[in-house]
Amino acid sequence: MKKAHTEVKISPEDIEGAEREYERVAAEANSVYRLVGYSLKTQWGKIPEMVDALTVLLITWNGRFYNPGLFSQQALNEWLSDHLKILSELRERDIATLNDSDDVKIHELFRGLLPVLQPASGKWKDRASPVSVGKSLHLLAPRFFPAWDGSIAYRCGCDYSKTPNKGKSNVDVACEAYVRFCHKIQIVAEELAPRLKTSDKLLLKRIDEYNYLRISLPSQ
Repeated sequence: MKKAHTEVKISPEDIEGAEREYERVAAEANSVYRLVGYSLKTQWGKIPEMVDALTVLLITWNGRFYNPGLFSQQALNEWLSDHLKILSELRERDIATLNDSDDVKIHELFRGLLPVLQPASGKWKDRASPVSVGKSLHLLAPRFFPAWDGSIAYRCGCDYSKTPNKGKSNVDVACEAYVRFCHKIQIVAEELAPRLKTSDKLLLKRIDEYNYLRISLPSQ
């Protein structure tokens, strides 16, 4: 069995090369990202509109998981309403400000959103999707939360599919893995930020594009 890589090393040239390539191979994904990002920015605080935006994101970016069978939009409505204050605060922050005191907040947000985004029917009914949670958190606070998927998590040494140790659950493993992932991407972002050419895209989006092209796409 191959070992997971725990170090994440990305150069500015890697990012800039991937950015050009991503525009060619994933134009649809970028269009959805821009549309959802704009909708969340302009409709922030209007919960039904925020639910619609995230629904568009997830049925496009994680379509195989939600076809057939969507999550409960009412449950997402309630979760967003309950957590709008903390999400609004994190939305204003950059990943450079992440510190250990944030770990509990991230853990709780991730744990709470996992069951909300489970399909309510269909093939994957009641199955949790750490991928959907990570992507949703990223769009809700795009400068603070990094996006991921299973391949990226594994490659970064943050595998959320590991068998949990005694006394822990699969949910515990996923939450802890995402917290670790946030801290690892923070290190990458801090190393890249002063060396990258300026771009209209946010740094975490640029990192995710690189991860998708070099890790996710080859594993499909």
